[in-house]
Amino acid sequence: MPVIDGRFKAVLSDVIDIQRYINRLLTLLDFIIGASAKGLLMVPQECIPDDMDIRDFAREYVKTNGVILIKKGAYDKLPKQISMNGTNIGAWEMFAQEMNIMQQISGLSGAVQGQTPRANTPSSLYAQQAQNSMMNFVVLFENYNMFSEERDEKLLKVLMQYYTTRRYIGTNGKAVGALAKFYEPEMAQKIEDFNLTAAKSNDTPVFRQMTDDLLMKLLESGRIPLEIFLNNCSLPGADKLLSEVKSFNEQAAAGQIDPEALTQLQQAAQQNADPQAMAMMQQYMDK
Repeated sequence: MPVIDGRFKAVLSDVIDIQRYINRLLTLLDFIIGASAKGLLMVPQECIPDDMDIRDFAREYVKTNGVILIKKGAYDKLPKQISMNGTNIGAWEMFAQEMNIMQQISGLSGAVQGQTPRANTPSSLYAQQAQNSMMNFVVLFENYNMFSEERDEKLLKVLMQYYTTRRYIGTNGKAVGALAKFYEPEMAQKIEDFNLTAAKSNDTPVFRQMTDDLLMKLLESGRIPLEIFLNNCSLPGADKLLSEVKSFNEQAAAGQIDPEALTQLQQAAQQNADPQAMAMMQQYMDK
């Protein structure tokens, strides 16, 4: 796939017929459930008292602590309630079998779906099952990336033709330079042709947490200064703290900071700030 004997074939084409049959089974089961008796009350005419009709009998039957007077001699002909689960024609078994066949053909196992594994299942086995399932969709992901690159390339060509004013580009992240934040039409018009490449990024919450932990250990061991830590970590308020540290260093180098005022500021910060953050700041100030 996707080309076999000169003919194009969709990646998920093998499960189309199975999905249609599953939809047909669901429709059939819904029809069976809708046509089955659900709490049907069969009332012999001899059981209905003379002062009640069938509606009064039904209301009294479903009432809490309801009392119905039965005629003499009608004790052997009590009302009977009928409730059926539907005719057992094997539709539920066929439905479960088709779902199992779809998982086997598509390779979409329960691990890649995030389902809870069985008891005593090793984590390595669960991860391997998820990886093996994802291997079946490599072609699908490659085609998606290819179409995304073609779309982005077409979009950039349109932007170069029709955007004639300087525009701000809504990007984020510390890896983006200052020049990449603005669209300059004069610079774009100089480009005759280009090749677009979509690169994968590891900027995920787990990856950022691991990076912050590593930077924290390096800072605590004194391997890196505070500026490097604040410039590369993803903690909230790191940019603001970095600018304040730079401003403080410039003022300290110029002799514009009063030592007594600095001592008072540190004492006030220790009372309100995070102890761990203040310990790092104190360690940096001692240096």
